[in-house]
Amino acid sequence: MKLTRKTPLALMLASAMLVTGCSDGDDGKDGAPGEPGVPGEPGLLAGSFVDTANAPTDLIFTIAPEAVVIEPGKPFSVNFTVTGKNTKGDDVPFVGLDKIALYLTEQVANEGKNGAPYQWINHGTATEFGSSLYCTPTGTATDRRGNEVQACTLMEDAANPGSYSLSWEHDGDAPLIWAGADVNNLHRLMIRSYNIVDSEGAGLEDKVLTPPMDYIPATGELAESVKDIVSSNACIRCHGEKEGRIENIHAHHNYQRVENCVACHNVQINLPDSENSDPDGDLKGFNPNFAPMVHRLHRGHAIEEHLLGDAKAEFGEIGFPADITECSVCHDNGGGWATNIYADACQACHIEVNFETGENHAGIVPQDDSVCAGCHGAGALNPMVAHNVGGRTASESAFEIAVSSVSIDAATGDLTVVFDTTARAADGVAVADAILNDDILYGVIEADGIFNQSGTINLLDGTEADGSYTVVVPGRTELVGQSAYFVPDFAICTDGEDLVACGEEEMKVSATMAPAYWNLANADGSDYVMPRIEGDNVSIEEETCNNCHDNLTWVKLGHNHGANKFTTCVSCHSPKAGFTGSFHSQVSAIGTDADGNDVVVDVKPGQFYNRDLMTVAHRYHSGEWHVSGPHGVFRRVDDQGVMGELNGYPDIQSDCQACHSEGVSLFTANGTLASGKDAIALSLDPFGNPVSGYISPVSESCRSCHVHNNDAAKAHFVANGATLTDAPAGSAAEVSIESCGVCHAEGKTYGIDTVHSGPAH
Repeated sequence: MKLTRKTPLALMLASAMLVTGCSDGDDGKDGAPGEPGVPGEPGLLAGSFVDTANAPTDLIFTIAPEAVVIEPGKPFSVNFTVTGKNTKGDDVPFVGLDKIALYLTEQVANEGKNGAPYQWINHGTATEFGSSLYCTPTGTATDRRGNEVQACTLMEDAANPGSYSLSWEHDGDAPLIWAGADVNNLHRLMIRSYNIVDSEGAGLEDKVLTPPMDYIPATGELAESVKDIVSSNACIRCHGEKEGRIENIHAHHNYQRVENCVACHNVQINLPDSENSDPDGDLKGFNPNFAPMVHRLHRGHAIEEHLLGDAKAEFGEIGFPADITECSVCHDNGGGWATNIYADACQACHIEVNFETGENHAGIVPQDDSVCAGCHGAGALNPMVAHNVGGRTASESAFEIAVSSVSIDAATGDLTVVFDTTARAADGVAVADAILNDDILYGVIEADGIFNQSGTINLLDGTEADGSYTVVVPGRTELVGQSAYFVPDFAICTDGEDLVACGEEEMKVSATMAPAYWNLANADGSDYVMPRIEGDNVSIEEETCNNCHDNLTWVKLGHNHGANKFTTCVSCHSPKAGFTGSFHSQVSAIGTDADGNDVVVDVKPGQFYNRDLMTVAHRYHSGEWHVSGPHGVFRRVDDQGVMGELNGYPDIQSDCQACHSEGVSLFTANGTLASGKDAIALSLDPFGNPVSGYISPVSESCRSCHVHNNDAAKAHFVANGATLTDAPAGSAAEVSIESCGVCHAEGKTYGIDTVHSGPAH
């Protein structure tokens, strides 16, 4: 939307032309000069004020609790100042504010027997006016439905630019003055500004919202809510951060902070799933109160069969990227979530429980929420204990492995590895019964630091004595005189603390083992080749993945893998030929059949013939994958085969630093990859029909994230030195050097740090 500030210049010119057109060329003599006019007031100096903003964060609203009077028995009054940034970056008065909206909520103790102990009450909703109050210079406004409504009056102090006052000039009290308000309760005020344009006259893409101000009206003091048990930082972990706020929330075009969301999504609109419908009567099928709604939508695909209406169509596609029972992934601000126990919040996840009949609740029909704490307030049924919160990380130390020694027979290639282990098992549990997967991956560390996998050592195949396992692997002649690596793909079963026998209810986690490197040319293993994955130039780290996944073990547990470190991932997901190919070489998307039902459509069969970690990570998170249905991360495709928008990825797709480490360059000064990767080996799959050869890494990275598999894209790649799957090289040495970094390295005009940020971002 392009907004412009018009002047009467065009009208003045048109009037002058009209008068001139009527002249006959002889107007007589000029009249006597008129008296000089009264001098005008001096204007503001250039640069001493602004009326535009290039980003929402350019605007700073300063408002003190004592300057807010929105309470019964007193005239409505609010005063505040606004500054913006001039071209020098200085904070100067912002002038010309012409429309805002006020949101006022109150934290109220729940005197009833159902629901959370504290609840948010929106004053505008309580007076049946609406969720917010517009303020304009005229005292009227047009709401989003096109209706003219009463507004508070917004006045700018001409003597003090950037200073504004609000008043109510209509009959009766202002709609935000709620008769039931308690001035001793915490109140929360948030302001939204409208019609803010940038220096080019274009409206800002993001909402302009103030940080919420929590205060006590009776004392004029700032305060802190006891109800905020989920912070905005918890959402930022997956949905990204932009200038201190949540970046990627599609609902309502993003209200940016949890505190802003609860201004509307609170107990005042608490509705059973079956009673929540839109104005046309179409079932929405979810409780719009914040806690039940957020629980329900993040449970998503796991409870799709139980969902109703819009919730089934929209929430049913969401795949939560972490362990849904790890409540602290979202509840990061105190332990109130484990003590504030009420049915609406619990049933949002435990949708199969019927509290009216006792079904799936041991036949128990609670009379109200006040009795829930009797069973769930402490002990085994408390949410903290029942959901084993924190147990995944804590129990990884229940089985620890360390490589003690490695040797190889130079003639036969027989490899002998000794592993020392310590176990923390529950009473009566045999260690072997608690091991889900005893794989330890091993292979050669090539001269360039890349892992080339040889195979798998199974710990339980070894000879055990006092927790020490000796394993002999015959005939590994490729390791003689080489640097070798040993990394765990080792999964165990625990109760959240100790080892337990594997069954159905246990918690599956990775065992603890540091990667081991051994130079088999030296008896003590010294002077091994340093693995590239351990280098400072690696642009990814596990902590970044765990921002969203919480624990990388969770990602692959469906296949009983025990991998939570990249050192394990790259043993299989390697660019080398030792263990390559892809189980998911084709790309599919979600289309519709003749009846309008979702179906999987293979849109790009046989596109990706490698499982390099870079390729698979980009592919999966960008929807360039062989999906099984409309859930998790996927794209839709129309009947012409055109791929649509990305679904399910919670951050901004073009934000490379959502995954890549900040401050680590992807390219070197000469345009090659900083990681040193220069080729990727190909194979259709590990079990047959090989497509042997090698391709270039940069173009593969680009096309595995972008939907770039058309002829124009391939021509661009080839013109800039890429070797593609269509014509792979016979060896890694034959792969040509790409020149992508000439244009796309960081700091260049079309660098990835430029084209993946700003308006394109």
